[in-house]
Amino acid sequence: MSNPIGYPVFRTADPVQALRVARQLVAAGDVRYAQVSVDVELRTVPDVLRIREALPDVWFGRRM
Repeated sequence: MSNPIGYPVFRTADPVQALRVARQLVAAGDVRYAQVSVDVELRTVPDVLRIREALPDVWFGRRM
């Protein structure tokens, strides 16, 4: 048996570029049964503010 699930990995220091690539991947997939989650590590306050502006409903957590 095979597993039809794929986990693309894209690494960049630019959160805006990461968001663009994530949106392209979602658009290319079969979204009828899809579930998408993204794990992003933002290292600066300006990065957090840019992502918050682009995704106002996003959930933020803090790693210790």
